[in-house]
Amino acid sequence: MAAGLTTMTMALSVSAASVTAITAAAGEMLGEGTFEKGAGLPWHICENGSASMAFEINNGVYAIEIVNPGGSDNGGESRWDCQFRHRGMSITYGHTYRLTYSVYASQAGTLWYY
Repeated sequence: MAAGLTTMTMALSVSAASVTAITAAAGEMLGEGTFEKGAGLPWHICENGSASMAFEINNGVYAIEIVNPGGSDNGGESRWDCQFRHRGMSITYGHTYRLTYSVYASQAGTLWYY
């Protein structure tokens, strides 16, 4: 679970995905969590290989368009080619953390989280 707080990997063959209202009991650890003000940092997208994504933040939604999902079938490296990540979070061994989020996709695909 701990590693899952820092990286959600979107290995989706979809045209768009949206993440809304990411919250946690210790909200100060997440920085921006509601996306209500049009800001997303420290959350961000990360592309590897041939992967290509675009995003916009409106009305509390961090909308991500996966232009090319990458992966070996699309000239990329792996399922890690499209990522939605959080920067700079420190977690402590033995503590319990809870993270909830909602993801909506316009097409079927697979969401990997670690």
